[in-house]
Amino acid sequence: MISVSGSAVGLVIAGQLAERWGSLGPAITVLIGGPILAALLVLFVYPETANVELETLNPSDPLPSPERPRPDGCGVQSAASHAAVAAMI
Repeated sequence: MISVSGSAVGLVIAGQLAERWGSLGPAITVLIGGPILAALLVLFVYPETANVELETLNPSDPLPSPERPRPDGCGVQSAASHAAVAAMI
């Protein structure tokens, strides 16, 4: 939603600048500063998170307990499902 809004605003501003300056070229040249500024902001201000453990990035999350099954049942298989897989093989 934000990207669509940004694109629409950019087109309106480019149109207004093109009418004022008589050409679309200078308007596009001025508007290219926004994406370049955003790229520089991400490159130099945001921290690098590659090769960093998730627990280091968000230490407030509790660690899962190995003796308790997950509440969604993910990773837990019943004997019936093991028998069904074995029958398929």
